[in-house]
Amino acid sequence: MQYVTARPLALLILLAALTVVLASGCRKAPRRDGVLSIPTDGNVRIVSREVDSASGRLHWKWSIIGERNWRKAGVVGMAASLTNTYPMNDATERGGCNIWEGDLDVTDGRWTFTLHGSDGTTAKDGGTLAASAAQAVQIQQKDDKLTSLPAELTLANIDGMPLTLRIER
Repeated sequence: MQYVTARPLALLILLAALTVVLASGCRKAPRRDGVLSIPTDGNVRIVSREVDSASGRLHWKWSIIGERNWRKAGVVGMAASLTNTYPMNDATERGGCNIWEGDLDVTDGRWTFTLHGSDGTTAKDGGTLAASAAQAVQIQQKDDKLTSLPAELTLANIDGMPLTLRIER
């Protein structure tokens, strides 16, 4: 008969509980017919959400979910980009991530667009508005979308100029 001490038994119970929590969380991740799932090869999934539009503020978020990793993000003026890519399961490469968020925040006569990756990489730029947020900003990419790579999306028009996101394959 083998003797089991309290410490290894407690560790075993903790590991079992953690496994149950992780497994149940994984089943809940995909929503609305797989909107959050990783897209098929050569595609990228865009999930669009209005975060706020109250009292002169406008905030939209676009989640970019890829089947590959992007190492570099850039935002210069009205042009944003995700570049320097490699396949997600390539064991010879390092860095980057396959999930990015683009945030357009418009308040107090200014706009800011930020790209941030799940690895902590952030790129950001912005400017001033010629009119109020309601008059100066028109959101173009309102719906969730699955699109092939490379992709160039117009997310919004700001003072009549397109805010674009270029995603490299």
